[in-house]
Amino acid sequence: MPWERLARLLACPVDGSAMEPAGGEVRCQAGSHRFGPGPSGFLHLAAAGSPALRLETTSDSCARIQEGAGRRLYDAYLRPWLDRVGARRVLDAGCGIGLGVEAMRADGLEAVGLDVASVATRWAQLGHDPEGFVVGDLGRLPMKAGTFDAVLALGVIEHVGTTTGHLTLAPGWWQARVRFCSELTRVTRPGGRILVACPNRRFPLDVQHGPNDGQTTAPRRAWLFERTGVNLHPVWGPYHLASYGDLRRWFGPRPLRPLPLAGYFGFSSLDRAGLPALAKRVLGSALARFPPPLLGTALNPYVLAEVEV
Repeated sequence: MPWERLARLLACPVDGSAMEPAGGEVRCQAGSHRFGPGPSGFLHLAAAGSPALRLETTSDSCARIQEGAGRRLYDAYLRPWLDRVGARRVLDAGCGIGLGVEAMRADGLEAVGLDVASVATRWAQLGHDPEGFVVGDLGRLPMKAGTFDAVLALGVIEHVGTTTGHLTLAPGWWQARVRFCSELTRVTRPGGRILVACPNRRFPLDVQHGPNDGQTTAPRRAWLFERTGVNLHPVWGPYHLASYGDLRRWFGPRPLRPLPLAGYFGFSSLDRAGLPALAKRVLGSALARFPPPLLGTALNPYVLAEVEV
């Protein structure tokens, strides 16, 4: 029956009850809520009006970067990390085009990717298995509590609580991030791990995100970004990036450990940015050799943190 294996992991995004397959749909066991596949053939597990059903978050350029990565990030960083934490069942929350999820599944892991509806078209184009991907809301993950050994949120948290899924903060953005971190924790089993990554808000240079979107413009910073690939951003006041201090406030008292950056980079915006090739090599080398005592500080350009549940 369709969705039989996937349904074991799911919870109703409306009332939180367990889900079960019902023909070509899934339904919650405690009520009358039913959810079916969207136009691309993947389950849409978000309540009516959810941002997950309307946001456009993955641009063509971002998708090309992920496609160019292939299995590099998984082979070089994620697989060793998953082995170290003993993870067999993994959620990639904000999985993008889902190549990491496919790599995990090919390795025999029970992996599920979740993202917004607009990304599902790319899943279909890439031939992903509908049993391995769902459309859902990051603020109300449609997953049972304590289900996953590990949860990934890579390049995601900086977009939570924004108006369009990019950089302009919405009213209540701080609470949205607290809720997102609470949801990541809820679906992780006791003793499991959460891996969070994004550029460091406390470091003034960002090569992954430009300074403009449809609602916020910064002409001088945009001029610099167009010519160098570097976004020189403020390190004070509200900004869409996150710091280690922010994560500690959003996750609460749970143990949080900054991780070394070696092996993590090599696939992403260092290729998208307008940086000279030599600068890319120097930056990549510096990140790989970043001093461990400084990982959790404002001197670190990147946040890469492991949270213990």
